[in-house]
Amino acid sequence: MMRWLRPGLILFFIALFMPAHASGGPSASNLKRTATVEITGVEALTGESGTSVEIRLSGRPDYSIRSQISISAIHIEFKNAALSPKVPKRTEVSDGRVVDISASETGKGRAKITVRTYPGMNYKVLSDGAGSVITIDVEPPPALYKSEPSSPKAPGYSIDLRGFIKHETAYRIAEPQDFTKIRNTFYLASTGTLSEHVSYKASARALYDAVFDLTDNYPQAVEDDQESEADLRETYLDISAGDWDLRLGKQNIVWGEAVGLFFADVVNAKDLREFVLPDFDFIRIPQWAADMEYTKEAFHLELVWIPVPEVNKIGVAGSEFPMAVPVPSGVTPVISGTAEPGSGLEGSELGARASYLVNGWDLSLFHLYTWDKFPAMNRAVFSPTVYLFSPDHKRLNISGLTFSKEVNDAVLKGEFVYFYGKHFSVTDAADDDGLLKKDYLDYLVGVDYTFFDKLDFNFQFMQRIIFGFDDRIFREERVRSSVSVWFKTGFRENRIEPELLVITGIDELDMLLRPSVSFRVLGNLQAKLGLDIFEGPIDGIFGQYRDRDRVYAEARYDF
Repeated sequence: MMRWLRPGLILFFIALFMPAHASGGPSASNLKRTATVEITGVEALTGESGTSVEIRLSGRPDYSIRSQISISAIHIEFKNAALSPKVPKRTEVSDGRVVDISASETGKGRAKITVRTYPGMNYKVLSDGAGSVITIDVEPPPALYKSEPSSPKAPGYSIDLRGFIKHETAYRIAEPQDFTKIRNTFYLASTGTLSEHVSYKASARALYDAVFDLTDNYPQAVEDDQESEADLRETYLDISAGDWDLRLGKQNIVWGEAVGLFFADVVNAKDLREFVLPDFDFIRIPQWAADMEYTKEAFHLELVWIPVPEVNKIGVAGSEFPMAVPVPSGVTPVISGTAEPGSGLEGSELGARASYLVNGWDLSLFHLYTWDKFPAMNRAVFSPTVYLFSPDHKRLNISGLTFSKEVNDAVLKGEFVYFYGKHFSVTDAADDDGLLKKDYLDYLVGVDYTFFDKLDFNFQFMQRIIFGFDDRIFREERVRSSVSVWFKTGFRENRIEPELLVITGIDELDMLLRPSVSFRVLGNLQAKLGLDIFEGPIDGIFGQYRDRDRVYAEARYDF
């Protein structure tokens, strides 16, 4: 497949979105709607094996479901709905399964019911035929309530196993064309409850990439780094006591929700050996941490201690997506082993985040005392053509602000992250260590919207500003601006879901284009086809990989 065929492939993927704009859909005048359904009652019914939360409505609602694992909460978000004055703002339950139920109006024509549960609970959401009653069934893992009362077996011996098997194949369509990934992944997780206030999760992942056995395209160092891997993933205890929740163990701590890139998501290290192309759940590296959270009505506080720091995994020289080395043309880099942070008290990372919901604004402030997840490339110049690098990781302070607000049918959001004293590389041979220390700001503002009740849309404006900029800094600008757009829709009851993500610079074309189509073949079997297209200058964030365009296919079976 020649590079000039890419436009045809791209148009094929984009054409899949066109039915979402068909003339038979709602008119533009229907995009703004007033509340048409009233939430008339909310009640918790406690039974022997579980708790049912009934939400009664005056008609069929338009709603979505979101779970928040960190504080064990289920959110039912309604469009075109209003709360009856008879519905209490908060209902205490505290029956060992459901902590409480809260009801709120989050904007014009928007309402939300939040069911806060004890850790480890399972739940399912059901609707009656008319759609006027929504039921949330909350229950512990089945083995807990099916045991006979006289059984000597403690609740903690119950095991709930879930997982998936996934295959991914990628083929480079830029020259030289060849397979770049033939990876098989096995993931297994167990969850359960040890007591009324203690639950757990344990998970592990193993993967093998056959591309290294079936081709000779990569040097031995890349094969050693990427051919196979087995690691512990999220494995932790959740302990709940009233308004306090504590998670101890290996975990992901997510503070940002940017689309396609990472901004406020600064706590966990990342696996960037495949750039930012895999799912973010694959990219994030779970870290050993203690994460304590306090929730009181609209206020939420989170305190984080990480005694065992992790750093980013980066593509080595000769891999498909290697990290750029700061050397001028014609210079040979020699890189020694990277000095990584130690563990214990001296190597610890500390963070805090406070959130508050006021008048529909979800506001958060955070600070993180951490290690730079990217190595600082300390440099010594041996000769005009040979540079020796001794990478290490420097301490870094990060402060941030995030917000989100529903306005009519749109969700406005932003993430502002300030980095104190980042070490940037320079290519100036006269500089002693090849590093300059500068503060910088990364931020984005964006909007989420659903057109015609069918086409999900996201737009983001992003900028990096380096304060006290020096022109010698490697592959950076004083101000770098970019935008992204994302579309997703579904057909045949969402069994077919086309998706498109475009991220591009504003000042120059430095672009990542990602069209894809997901298929739900059977209940537990999913498949995906997609393209990853890079365009831009060789020193651009995306343009550096302009000869890495690829087509890929995935299949995943969940059990």
